Amino acid sequence: MPEPSHDPSVFSEPHMRPAAKPTIAPDEAAGERRLVDEVRADLLSAPGQSIHEEPDIFPARKPEVLEQDWSCSRCGYNLRGLEAGHPCPECGHRELYRPAPPGSASYAGWLAGKLAGGSPRLGWLTALTLALAGGPLAILAALFKSGQSGV
Repeated sequence: MPEPSHDPSVFSEPHMRPAAKPTIAPDEAAGERRLVDEVRADLLSAPGQSIHEEPDIFPARKPEVLEQDWSCSRCGYNLRGLEAGHPCPECGHRELYRPAPPGSASYAGWLAGKLAGGSPRLGWLTALTLALAGGPLAILAALFKSGQSGV
């Protein structure tokens, strides 16, 4: 039996001691990391799949067959040929996202248009204007204690 510690600090209290970490075999952890990295690399490099795709926020929309490559976000299974919203045959995960219809405007297209139409000078000018206008307004609000009741 280990000898009790005579350290008077609070860190020797039972609730302050670090919890024992669950042990996992090193080869199992390495295999799991490798699998996750492979699936992630496949998802990020899949042609035609964008990180800017919109979620399926219209549940009443008719199910449509996916006519382009679309990977399951959990296991990486290619869902092409299945109806959008159908559970993944591999892991059963129901995908909340679906690819935008071909030729439709997507977030990625909108963002590219905004970036092409804007200029860095206009961005800096807007930020400077907001900073110069916001400072005095904050001081006035602090002086008049606007929005506070009581004391």
